[in-house]
Amino acid sequence: VYQNRTEKDIIYHDKLQQLEKHHSARFECQHVLSKPSDDWEGTSGHTSKQTIDDMFPLAKSRSIVLLCGPLPYVKSMKKHVKDLQFSPKQIVIL
Repeated sequence: VYQNRTEKDIIYHDKLQQLEKHHSARFECQHVLSKPSDDWEGTSGHTSKQTIDDMFPLAKSRSIVLLCGPLPYVKSMKKHVKDLQFSPKQIVIL
């Protein structure tokens, strides 16, 4: 899950799409925008525990969670993924 305000704020968007295309069995990036444009077809709002659970219901045991951003956001996301039974070994704070 990659949270941003707008599409323009998505850093390395093209590279992430290439990774998904070439490594689809191993890499998935779901974008969530808090201020999407009218033509945005993806998820909007703010990332919550439910958002994570809905997007990755079966991938928890084989996922690595990379967290970065403002400290309050990182703390919140860390709590969410722990509540969803991700192990500490799966959580990396950048």
